[in-house]
Amino acid sequence: MKAEPSLLRGHGEHSADLIAAAVEESGADLLVVGSHGRRGVRRLLLGSVAENLVRKVNVSILVVRGPETTEEKE
Repeated sequence: MKAEPSLLRGHGEHSADLIAAAVEESGADLLVVGSHGRRGVRRLLLGSVAENLVRKVNVSILVVRGPETTEEKE
């Protein structure tokens, strides 16, 4: 299996739109994306790129959640 990381730069576009376009262009069959794992009101206020990608791309997505921080535990 070959994996190719990419660095995308946008000029006002939403991150999920840039990533979805790159996935389509690359012909990838799996997208691995990190998530802060926010829940509740924090997620509603900040949005979720990972959640938007689930709706936008037509390939399998593996969402990797980062470790819980002290602030999130409270």
